[in-house]
Amino acid sequence: MSTGDRATPSRGRSAQQGQALILAILVLVVGAILSSTLGTVWQMDLQADSTERDGLLAFYLSQGGVEHAKAYLSAIPPNPPIPVNGIYTSLWTTLGAGRYRFTITHPPGPAYTITSTGRTLVAGNVVAERRIQTRYQ
Repeated sequence: MSTGDRATPSRGRSAQQGQALILAILVLVVGAILSSTLGTVWQMDLQADSTERDGLLAFYLSQGGVEHAKAYLSAIPPNPPIPVNGIYTSLWTTLGAGRYRFTITHPPGPAYTITSTGRTLVAGNVVAERRIQTRYQ
């Protein structure tokens, strides 16, 4: 009986150590999964913020193009003048991290139609584009 008594406590201690090891590994795996998920969510959030910022910048650039077109039409006479049923398209104007261009069409009547396109650029590539169209008299 003394042999059985000595063997039982050491088997019990070994089983407890094995359970502790399994629990420690389980906690590490859960921690790794949580940190990986958190990193992925954080990266997606940063990308969404960047996309929103680029789109807003492109929108502001297109608004700048509308204002540029209005200033162009305010010159008396516009140079070159835009005939009825005529179209004038500006060159691309670079401003900060993007550029804009506007087109003025002169349908019959006193109003002009201004279409302005703003583009946000990263390393020369278009990452966002916004277009505004308005009427101007």
